[in-house]
Amino acid sequence: MEENKEQTAAPKRSRAALLKRGAWFFLLASVAAGLISLNYFRLLSIDFSGEGRVYALLTMFGHFAMWGAAGWLVFCAPWALAFPRRPAVAGTLSVAAGTAGLLVVSLDTFVYGLYRFHVYNSFVLEMLFGDGAAGIFTFTAGQIALMVFGAAALCALGVGLWFGARLVSSRCGGKTLAAASGLLLAMLVASHLMHAYYSANGSRSVYQIAAAYPGHFPLTANRFLIRNGFVDPEQVREKIRVNAGSALDYPRAPLVPAQKPTKNILVIFLDSWNFRTFDPEVMPNVCAFAEKAQVFSEHYSGDHGTRTGVISFFHGLPGLYFNAIRDGGVSAAFIDVLLAQNYEMKILATASLANPPFTRTIFKNVPEDALRYNFFEGVSAAEGDVRVADAWLEWTKNYAAVPAAQRRPFFGFLFFDELHAMTLPKDAEKKFPTDWENPRYELLGKDTDPTPFFNLYKNDAYWLDKQLKRVFDDLRERGLLENTVVILTGDHGQEFNEDGNNTWGHGSGFSTHQLKVPFVLFDAALPPKKYAHWTAHYDVSVTLLQNYLHVGNAPSDYSVGKNLFDATPRAWLLVGHPEQWGVVEKDRVTHVRLGAYEIFDRNYRFLPEAKLNAPVFREALEQAREFYKK
Repeated sequence: MEENKEQTAAPKRSRAALLKRGAWFFLLASVAAGLISLNYFRLLSIDFSGEGRVYALLTMFGHFAMWGAAGWLVFCAPWALAFPRRPAVAGTLSVAAGTAGLLVVSLDTFVYGLYRFHVYNSFVLEMLFGDGAAGIFTFTAGQIALMVFGAAALCALGVGLWFGARLVSSRCGGKTLAAASGLLLAMLVASHLMHAYYSANGSRSVYQIAAAYPGHFPLTANRFLIRNGFVDPEQVREKIRVNAGSALDYPRAPLVPAQKPTKNILVIFLDSWNFRTFDPEVMPNVCAFAEKAQVFSEHYSGDHGTRTGVISFFHGLPGLYFNAIRDGGVSAAFIDVLLAQNYEMKILATASLANPPFTRTIFKNVPEDALRYNFFEGVSAAEGDVRVADAWLEWTKNYAAVPAAQRRPFFGFLFFDELHAMTLPKDAEKKFPTDWENPRYELLGKDTDPTPFFNLYKNDAYWLDKQLKRVFDDLRERGLLENTVVILTGDHGQEFNEDGNNTWGHGSGFSTHQLKVPFVLFDAALPPKKYAHWTAHYDVSVTLLQNYLHVGNAPSDYSVGKNLFDATPRAWLLVGHPEQWGVVEKDRVTHVRLGAYEIFDRNYRFLPEAKLNAPVFREALEQAREFYKK
């Protein structure tokens, strides 16, 4: 009887000992991974503040402890419970998983330091180990020897930690293990709470540190903190302005006009503008205005969303730089030149310019009294658009009242929201028949007839066209149009399942209908002309700085674009933002999200046999890092 009890108890002791040893192993491995992660800070230009140091310490160990706990649950616990008399099974799996984790973290510090992409992205793995790897990464014999030695050392470390865990487990009781685990859990929770608070308060170092860690999705609570008075958006904007600092080398050289600019500039954005509505039947006043302007029929935004679509226009940089722009409070070089040249500024938007953080980036240096937004508070977006037009007309009235000899040139930015919100006024003319009075997203599917929805959208465009006519007519009647460059475009497109892929709206893919937008540039000094070459938002700041602000710098000092009027063929376009991005080529789109990539044709049909275009991706990766400080 006693012998049977002993036989029953032996596996229980084996299980408990193996589980405890495995827990210590993954705990020690997570600490080792945290120490290896210090290499991120050696390779990156991170501006540490007081809270940044604390946040880095908490995240360094808390974040990797979370992954260590996951490793224990997957590679140790089930196998120790299933095979208590065969500890080699759980031990081998644990050592293999822990060592692999250390190797990945070590490799990731170098890859992220070079390209700002984490190594677990499938496209990065494809470039490292796929057919085109030799065309992207080249290493000397010395570098290869160093990598082999480093990998061997990490493998030895993994094995050593397993034996070290045995020693620690034999000398430390369960309470010690619980205390150590609790400490790491507290560090994890504290790091997320710190991120929520300090990121909302504009801490540059916290933003930068959070972005460096692989598999890290920190807590944010901006709206909650603002709504409950823990964060003052204007104080944050001022803090970012005063404490400006950036990981970017942007612009790369001072931008100094060769002569005093005299042209007024007005930029008008329509949120979510589908290019099919750029048609005389839908927007007759816009099209009549375009008949006297430069029209670029193949113009693309830098993203399928507002945040980085607008950034791509003003900064001239891909949205992959967004985190660095936001974290460093990087203003747009184009706007800063306008301010340096004493332009009078007026920025008006129906929706918010604080979130997305345009007041903290693009317009950071613009005087507060020149910024007005959130016109839709308490009313519909349509009414907000009317208020934007009213405010602009009131401003031009006052501007035109000043004698011409005493006026400064002006820069205006009007951002209308109705095409995005689709809040058509009840009394608006409904030119295009539909029984939809507002978007009915719950009805959308692959087989949904898009006509009622698109007709609703066209009615909104027809209504908005009249507001734009007010702006154009006002400029003309006040004698301002002759000396004003007017740009009319969208922040991104809007899809109505044109390709039959059950894709609606924007933000889901990099199809033509989500990226392509109308683009009109009016300059009374230029004869009307239409252009069919491929242009992008990246090209706009180059054109305005070169042609109208007389800046002689090479475009590569401040943009990835070229002059709009330069018809040199463009082979590809880097689009998107840090969470998902893509490379658009003439015949296909490579879409990268959640660490994986898919390749589609230009009608967004999946191409299962397609391979990465290694030379293009190498160029795209270089473009995504060329404005970082070396």
